[in-house]
Amino acid sequence: MQKTKAAELPKRAISPEKLRRYLPAVVTGVNIVLLFTNVLILSLLPNQVEKNIIARSEILAHQLQLQNTQKLVVDLENTQKEQARIHQSLPTKERLLEVIELLESLKEVTQVKSFTFAGDVPRKDTTGLSFLPLTLTLEGSLQQTMAALVRLSRSPYLLTVEHTVMESPGGVSQTINVKVFMRLYVKEQFAEN
Repeated sequence: MQKTKAAELPKRAISPEKLRRYLPAVVTGVNIVLLFTNVLILSLLPNQVEKNIIARSEILAHQLQLQNTQKLVVDLENTQKEQARIHQSLPTKERLLEVIELLESLKEVTQVKSFTFAGDVPRKDTTGLSFLPLTLTLEGSLQQTMAALVRLSRSPYLLTVEHTVMESPGGVSQTINVKVFMRLYVKEQFAEN
């Protein structure tokens, strides 16, 4: 039954004459459509290129910002480590006993005649940092006093030498007296404690 229906349908074949007559018009129409499509694409292309350039610039800016942020985080971590080390070198009133123990330990290498703090209220230097004036008097051979001063310089505390007075009545090869005027930098809260 299906074969009979197919046979009943008329065949619409285009004759070669009509094909020759309409083919140039169809090809021209397709070419015109393709031409308009190309013009449309080419007119939109510069806008798209500009958008792509802007998008890439924004991506690069965000990447740079991310790198800067990561660098700042690393710098901040390093700064915090340094800050902690500095804070450890600045004693509080409670930790002043540790400094006194350090000064007492100098007796292991030379004779400590005296050490005195000029008061218990910190002074301010020209930069506004708090310090306690400290005078240390040592007696011994040149080698012994130098060993004591080296030990003091390697201490974990922030000490600066203002000036030093050295006396040697019997000559440098004999016993010498060294008086060191120093600053022991302390935490800002030292006076409050």
